Amino acid sequence: MTPRPVPASVRDIDAEWLSGVLSRYFGHDVDVIDLRAERIGTGQAGSTYRLIPTYTEDTDLPQTLVAKLPAENDELRTGFDLGYRSELSFYRKMAHHLKALIPQCILVEISSEATDFELLLNDLEPMVQGNQITGCSATEARAAVEALAGLHGPTWCDQRWLELGDVAMPMPGDKDSAAMMGKVAAAATDIVLERIGSELAPEDHDTLRSAIPPSARG
Repeated sequence: MTPRPVPASVRDIDAEWLSGVLSRYFGHDVDVIDLRAERIGTGQAGSTYRLIPTYTEDTDLPQTLVAKLPAENDELRTGFDLGYRSELSFYRKMAHHLKALIPQCILVEISSEATDFELLLNDLEPMVQGNQITGCSATEARAAVEALAGLHGPTWCDQRWLELGDVAMPMPGDKDSAAMMGKVAAAATDIVLERIGSELAPEDHDTLRSAIPPSARG
């Protein structure tokens, strides 16, 4: 079977395409006879869909999957190309080293120009995305912090991060980018303390401000 091009949009994802992807991933024939796609998320930088396949018979194969695609606006795609490369490089090379709950990656494809890509993941439903406006419970906050530790801890100062060529964030030694990020962090700290500083203890103010190097204060 001739490989199909990297999907440019959800219109390029159908039952035949998913049958081929799952067959290659699981190592045996998978026959998807129907496929529905439901939009999830707001999609500023990309488009995300929940895929609901119908198989020819009862199976323990995934009943839902999540497909992440580039932004539907062609101009935005060009501007986000490095971000797309970064995310796919993370799933290809680093995700399996971490101890956080990360979706199982079934497929990673990207075009040479990085304007078309497909990231196919297992669905973590019924989990939902956090809401920064409504906030969260203490239990949810603890789970988030533990996940953060599992995300950063296992590869802290790991040399492999320096070997990722497609990374949007600045690398060690890039002084200009580091200075820019420092100023962003300083501005964000000021905003946080202005808005919710009255709810934080004085020592928390000190901790936040001490994390910002003097050079970032301008």
